[in-house]
Amino acid sequence: MKKVLIRCDSSHTIGLGHVMRDLVLAQALQSRYEVMFATRELKGNINNKIKENGFVLHVIASNDIEELIRVIVDNNIDIVVIDHYGIDASFEQTLKQRTGVYLVVLDDYYEKHYCDRLINHNPGADSEKYDTLLPRHAVRQCGIAYTLIRNEFKEARDGMTSKRKPGKKRVKHIMVMMGGSDPKNYTLSIAKSLYRHQYYKLHLVTTSANHHCETLRRLAQCHRNIYLHVNSSHIARLMNQADLAVISPSVTAAEALFMRLPFVAVQTAGNQEAIYSYLKHKRLPVLKQFRSAALLRAVEECLANYDTITKRLRQFYFSKQTVEYII
Repeated sequence: MKKVLIRCDSSHTIGLGHVMRDLVLAQALQSRYEVMFATRELKGNINNKIKENGFVLHVIASNDIEELIRVIVDNNIDIVVIDHYGIDASFEQTLKQRTGVYLVVLDDYYEKHYCDRLINHNPGADSEKYDTLLPRHAVRQCGIAYTLIRNEFKEARDGMTSKRKPGKKRVKHIMVMMGGSDPKNYTLSIAKSLYRHQYYKLHLVTTSANHHCETLRRLAQCHRNIYLHVNSSHIARLMNQADLAVISPSVTAAEALFMRLPFVAVQTAGNQEAIYSYLKHKRLPVLKQFRSAALLRAVEECLANYDTITKRLRQFYFSKQTVEYII
């Protein structure tokens, strides 16, 4: 059985998305490969999730190429998956030349890479944009057909009722999910914009990597229509129960599309630009930045056009197979 090493990090500043999507990939690969991870112990990391899912974890002290090469050589690694904004094409080329590994890179920004396979799993990702950015031999897997969707979402959608079928007029449960770390505390700002509408039940979803959990907890204790979910292992179920979501245009948007959950997507970071543009092109509700008044208008417009948006969500195709075979 060949060995795969996934190089990624998580922290309060980096966020949790890289590790979370790499766990989806690792789970898809583990029937054919021996999969392990190499990460740093950064503040606010979720390395424990890697261990909880049964994968070997090599903790490295830095992003130095020599340290990574030692891990590769010492463990007889055949395939390296890099999902890291701090690793560039020069690093990748040196790694490839010195170890001979098959190199897979996950990319969001249309950056130059030196790899054997490039995965951009974001909805709307365009493989042609990599024409001058990759070696000629590199295989490209881009777009929604390759989106890494966790099994819990597949299981939840298989069991979905017709709750959000066209014709639903009343929206009650609104899910707010702005990332596991949410360093700028958009969750609080959004909740403050919406909680005065007492008919809405707000479900704030985050993780313990969020520095603002205590503030959110106090808010929930003061308002009967606010519920806080920290480190929930039932995100798909929460989406299934929600009528509407306020999210970022990130992997969360892909999950909402998969669950056919109407949403308003608020861009909070530069790496969300491509998905933001894709959703806007598909005529789904998006905001370039958070403004309370703009969010309220967007939610009201979403509710006014709920049937149309619900129907529009049915156009998105997701492959039944994730990226199971990388060579």
